[in-house]
Amino acid sequence: MSLATTSLKDMCELVVDCPHFTPEWTTTGYIVIRNQNIRNGRLDLSNPSYTNKQDFDRRNRRAKPQLGDVIFTREAPMGEVCIVPEGLECCIGQRQVLLRPKKGIDSRYFFYALRSSFVRHQIFWNEGTGSTVSNVRIPVLEVLKIPRLGAAEKKIGDLLGAIDDKIDLNYRVNETLEAMARTIFNDWFVDFGPTRAKMEGRAPYLAPELWALFSDRLDPKGKPAEWLTTRWGEIATLVYGKGLTGYEGEAGPYAVFGTNGQIGFYSRPLCEHPGIIVGRKGAYRGVHYCERPFFVIDTAFYVEPRNHPMELRWAYYELLRQRINDMDSGSAIPSTSREEVYSLAVVFPPFEIQQSFVKLLRPSWDVQEHNLAEARTLAALRDALLPKLMSGEIRIRDAERVLEAAL
Repeated sequence: MSLATTSLKDMCELVVDCPHFTPEWTTTGYIVIRNQNIRNGRLDLSNPSYTNKQDFDRRNRRAKPQLGDVIFTREAPMGEVCIVPEGLECCIGQRQVLLRPKKGIDSRYFFYALRSSFVRHQIFWNEGTGSTVSNVRIPVLEVLKIPRLGAAEKKIGDLLGAIDDKIDLNYRVNETLEAMARTIFNDWFVDFGPTRAKMEGRAPYLAPELWALFSDRLDPKGKPAEWLTTRWGEIATLVYGKGLTGYEGEAGPYAVFGTNGQIGFYSRPLCEHPGIIVGRKGAYRGVHYCERPFFVIDTAFYVEPRNHPMELRWAYYELLRQRINDMDSGSAIPSTSREEVYSLAVVFPPFEIQQSFVKLLRPSWDVQEHNLAEARTLAALRDALLPKLMSGEIRIRDAERVLEAAL
């Protein structure tokens, strides 16, 4: 039986290309969705970009994103999609299209249909020339054939949406736990809270064995006495990643990291222990931590301790405080210079306090790892069910049973 289809244009109330100007970037203000915020169907605003009111209004002149709209990336990367969630005030960025399904079209089903292999094959293959394409023009986007499944569409949207809701819940829990970890880090290592509390005669707020580790005075430099003032080049080495191909489709056990974060898997690691990845090339260069051995490609560094015992977890949070994206080596491509990182000053706490920080937060990080593993399992289940539901290979009732067992 052939699959019934409708053109994307006929399913949408609006198909709006992005305004073709670069907004003024600001440190606060109005959120601009950028392509790096959209990965694997998920909108990630952990590192949001902002613009001013004037450019925000200009970008929303034709249409302002609202609940249920789908944002589609036309290139770099091509064909990524996300749904605009409730309560988000934003505008679309460059190389994006805003899609608003017509009334009566289930927006979640429409979103998952765009992620189906049936539609993605059309996106990535230009039948007119028989060659793959690297961008999607609006006329091509509008004539994409979208599978139509009648009354089953809402059920499919609800079922797959339930999986993504659980995945999102796991991520939100992790964000809360991570915020707590950063609060503790800032208190101990940035604000020097325990030392200041001792100086002011306040009651201890840590366990006695932890409280005893902290100095009761600040030195003339404003840091706890006995803590070292040094530079990153004295305590760490940034090791270059290596060129690698084939990681996109690899199912190996080791995560592969690039300048923006994890980009695939590989059969062997480059760094043989858990550690820190620092972006080296590109407009957005992140700082990431991996709990197990990993591979780093040549757009990033990984961190090795030097000269002093050092907890890499402490170093990770300390590096997050550095404005890596403000560093520019002066080349045509924005990049981070090792020498510039090495020259940055750092207050280096005693190793025993670093160890205590890691021991205190280890249970929280273990929960985060469990949640991430569960999210990966659920994502694999969603991706396995999606083509089968679209093709009718599996009945909705059977898919619901599979989902109940997984949740």
